[in-house]
Formats: sequence, structure tokens, C-alpha cells
Amino acid sequence: MVFPRITFYVSLKTLQASQIQEENYFCHATHKEWDAILHDIRLEHKVDAESAPDDSSTLKIITDAEKAMRFPGNALDRF
Repeated sequence: MVFPRITFYVSLKTLQASQIQEENYFCHATHKEWDAILHDIRLEHKVDAESAPDDSSTLKIITDAEKAMRFPGNALDRF
């Protein structure tokens, strides 16, 4: 025996789940496009003299700070 109320509820939830918010769809679609465009630009200009190297000094500073924070002991011992 199928209960009409349950069938209606399942149908309603299915319809709600299938709805796409226009703003979310637009953001998702444009985000994918921008990622592809930026990836292509990065690949084309990777060897340019003006391009920043992947191993920048900023990343080294961040890595050193994270390593210092993992050092056992209190805050004074770390520094």
C-alpha cells in the first residue's frame, strides 16, 4: 500500500533537490571558465623573465614559521 502523503513528500523533495539557483550556477560556470583561462595563461608565461618563481621567499618564511610553531615547548622556547 502506497501512502499518498509520503509519495507527495518524496516528490516534493525530489523537485526541490533538482532546482538550481541561477546565481550559484552562474558562479560555478564562470569559476570553471576563469580557472581554465588562468591556467592557460600561467602555462604560457611560466618561462617569462618577469614571472615569479614557484619557490618564492614568502613561501620559505611561511614554512619556517610553521616549523617553528610545531617545535615542542612553550612560546619562549620556540623563539
